[in-house]
Amino acid sequence: RRTIHGGRHVLVELPYVGSVPNLPDLCFKLKLKGHTPVIAHPERCAQFETKGQAQAAARVGAVLQLDIGALIGRYGKTARRLSLEFLEEGLYAIGATDLHSPVGALDWVGRSLTELSREAGKEGLLRLMQTNPQAILAGEELELP
Repeated sequence: RRTIHGGRHVLVELPYVGSVPNLPDLCFKLKLKGHTPVIAHPERCAQFETKGQAQAAARVGAVLQLDIGALIGRYGKTARRLSLEFLEEGLYAIGATDLHSPVGALDWVGRSLTELSREAGKEGLLRLMQTNPQAILAGEELELP
């Protein structure tokens, strides 16, 4: 089991299609073992298209990580819609990119950050992109909305 920067957070990547049965229960069990699941790009996973799934995971202590590219439609209309819904509901604790290559990044990363600032405000942008990622690396508590 590998944690982020040796801390208690562990990155969890769910399948894009299909679902994970009893996901909230699995997240809760991880929390009981002292690990906080960080669910990468939930807006891109079919699991979270079902109403209440993202809320249930967050309720048991999972941390949701926004892929900021979803805000500008980089991953399609459904991911954009879900990212805006989850952002509005205050479900995201951190933001990131799924950047595997710098190709095209100068265009879409800047537009994504602008959209995040527009939707979440400067305070939300800083919390998602700076304050909470730094807290994870420092092993500190996250600032939740």
